[in-house]
Amino acid sequence: MATIEYQLTTRLYRIICPDPLSLGEYQLDLLPSAPNQQIKQHLKHCPHCRQEVIHLKNFLPDPLLDHTSSFSQRLKIWIAERVAPEPMSSMTGVPAFALRGEAEDAGPLFYQAADVQLTLEIQDDPEHPGYKTILGLVLGTALSEMEAHLWQEGRPLATSQVDELGNFIFSQLAAGLYELILAGPDMEIHVQDLQI
Repeated sequence: MATIEYQLTTRLYRIICPDPLSLGEYQLDLLPSAPNQQIKQHLKHCPHCRQEVIHLKNFLPDPLLDHTSSFSQRLKIWIAERVAPEPMSSMTGVPAFALRGEAEDAGPLFYQAADVQLTLEIQDDPEHPGYKTILGLVLGTALSEMEAHLWQEGRPLATSQVDELGNFIFSQLAAGLYELILAGPDMEIHVQDLQI
């Protein structure tokens, strides 16, 4: 019964919640009246979505709320969702990287936001014992002028330029809860609740 309950919980968790893009459009007041009202009603009863909207409010600069600009001129913000890795076609069962540790969350973390894929690997920092390093790879978007920003407790902590191949790195990180923001000229991708 416990196994069945766990499977149901993981498959049905937040199944009736709006997707992150819709919540972002709600926060930017970009939705038509009917979907806007539906999300407004949903927020009265869902603490998870209310928390996401609070995160969006904290990271949206005031100029974005200027409704005189056109839709295409407004910044697009996506909340990245953690996804399971795709198994290699030549392999069966669990991908090889899952064998690197016994913990369920060992190995790279995979995220998806619209067409953008993000891979994060958290490793020990070789130059600073007791600290961690984040190695990141972004695919599926234009990389020119893209930066990665690391936040903690609502404050900016560090910035790393994304190179032409989509790589970025943060080092000397203490254990804790972080938020990662990938910012380009016309979009932002937020990875919330990143545990180091």
